[in-house]
Amino acid sequence: MRTRSRWPRSLWHTSSRFCHDRDSDVQRCFAAFRVLPVLGFKVILASSAGSICFMLQQFAMDPFGLRAPEVAMLMAYVGLLQIASQSLVPASAAPWELYVTSAVTVGGSLLGLGLMPPSKHGLVLWLAPLILSFNSANTALGSLLTFYVPQSELGTVTGLSVATMPLSSILAVQAAGHIFKRHGFAAVPLSSAGFLAAASALVLACGWLPPEGPQEEQEEATVREAT
Repeated sequence: MRTRSRWPRSLWHTSSRFCHDRDSDVQRCFAAFRVLPVLGFKVILASSAGSICFMLQQFAMDPFGLRAPEVAMLMAYVGLLQIASQSLVPASAAPWELYVTSAVTVGGSLLGLGLMPPSKHGLVLWLAPLILSFNSANTALGSLLTFYVPQSELGTVTGLSVATMPLSSILAVQAAGHIFKRHGFAAVPLSSAGFLAAASALVLACGWLPPEGPQEEQEEATVREAT
């Protein structure tokens, strides 16, 4: 027996057309404006820093032994650092300069966390450069994405940029949990720093970078669409 859908046909048509339009927007962002290299590096960077940032409350209690009120104060401290990091976003930089600076500062902070003697004061000390460098780099990379799309695609590319964070969180939390269980806390930031260095070197060696002249490419794309 054939059943009739409760949705009006016009509503089905509208919803399917909306999904098709959204898919087309994402495909245009990937194919025409080459935002994939920036999104990929955002995942690499966030997965590396996220091994600490996304697991901070857990690590604060074990192995550093912070109590619940101390963890709350630590998270407030992290929030203040995140606010302050927005003042460190560079006004202008070439993509390769942004990649190198982000990898060096975040990787160096992770190395410091891994090599420090395990102490509460050391954790608080080394969290500052990690949070400042990671959040400022993440904001700068998100801004870089907007240079490669016209105004009509800003919403789509912003959504793609935001989507890299939950993806990175899944990767970072799973990896950090396994490494911590088998090798202890120090291995988590050290392995993350090694991964970030290797992945960044591979990206730069392969030239997997966005173009340095986004405005010119936008103008050429506009001309092609007009013709």
